[in-house]
Amino acid sequence: MNNKNEHETIYYKNHSQKLVSISLTNREKDIVRLLAINNTSNEIAEKLCISYHTVGVQRKNILENLILALLKSSCSIV
Repeated sequence: MNNKNEHETIYYKNHSQKLVSISLTNREKDIVRLLAINNTSNEIAEKLCISYHTVGVQRKNILENLILALLKSSCSIV
């Protein structure tokens, strides 16, 4: 069984088709999947048996990781 704190790297292509990676925990991936099908934070909390506050913290972490990955992908090293 996977530890909920274990990170997995997810790869996607940004607007310029450059491969970008983001590291998410299993719980963060669960939340992204539920957000993708238009669940609210309250619905996610109920489905995952966690508090509304925890969903908010996880959403913040996901967004921060995504922003960081996008910033890294837009910078070129000279």
